Amino acid sequence: MENILKELFESFYGEAAVSLVRLPGHASARVRFLMRGSNNICLGVVHSDVKENRAFISFARTFRDLGLNVPEVYLVASDETVYLEEYLGELTLYDCLLQSRTCSDQTGIEDSVLSLYKYALKNLVIFQVKGAEKIDFGLCHPRKSYDAESMMFDLEQFRLWFLDVNKVSYNATLLFSEFKELADSLAQAPSEYFMYRDFQARNIIVNNRALGFVDFQSGRKGPLQYDVVSLLYQVQAGLSSDIRELLLDHYLLELNRLISINSNTFRELFDGFVLIRLYQVLATYGREGLIGKKEYFLKGIPKALGALSQALGRVNVLANMKELTRVSKLISKGC
Repeated sequence: MENILKELFESFYGEAAVSLVRLPGHASARVRFLMRGSNNICLGVVHSDVKENRAFISFARTFRDLGLNVPEVYLVASDETVYLEEYLGELTLYDCLLQSRTCSDQTGIEDSVLSLYKYALKNLVIFQVKGAEKIDFGLCHPRKSYDAESMMFDLEQFRLWFLDVNKVSYNATLLFSEFKELADSLAQAPSEYFMYRDFQARNIIVNNRALGFVDFQSGRKGPLQYDVVSLLYQVQAGLSSDIRELLLDHYLLELNRLISINSNTFRELFDGFVLIRLYQVLATYGREGLIGKKEYFLKGIPKALGALSQALGRVNVLANMKELTRVSKLISKGC
């Protein structure tokens, strides 16, 4: 595959690639290489999932047409498993957040970084609303929409990769019934928007105060709340409740510039999406950390459990879901 990347690079730029460095990955199966020639630089991407590649390439072109700063796809191999894309940089919003913090304040945020978060949310509104008007949802992979069935999949992944891996006891019949109740309640949210799926600070590139956006290949039709939760409740970022509330207000203000929504109705379902996102994160951390032994995910588990504990203290969505409440409280105390 490296030879194919070099061939694509030379074909596109008319010069040879003088260096090809594999970049670290996280949970994605895609392999990225930073490629340099004498005068040019780009990313080379290798991924065997052709359907996912097609989704990313199509979405990227659509978003660029909307004026969003996403990577331009330069050249695609004939088998569609290898392609070259624009290099937006490696410094992320998450990096900026960590760099701005001091040992005495691990939840605060500097005004400059807060401004970047606000700008990211302003862009998110365009992804969600304007993107939904132009995106070919038929290309979405692995699912076309984040519906009740998709939510059940995430919840079952949480059961399999976190509860079972940690040998947490539960009543399977009750838990499945309450998973379905939670999924059905959240599926009531309007879902005709583009859902980025993983809109978090590690997928937002910062370059001279400009923001670039990557890793939207799993996007699909879905509710507005999920992506806002993904950014504000990114467990590794550890934003304070005050900052989250301030940023949520900002998002709703920007959203209402494009479409008219009832903010109270939006908020009624928001906490439920906080929970389902945290369950999805714990599933990933269980699979990649506890099973895959990847340090980043292992270190994130206590933070994810802490975020879950905080969420349980202020949400009412689980009021009638006794088994899910019991299990959630149990693991939030460290399993």
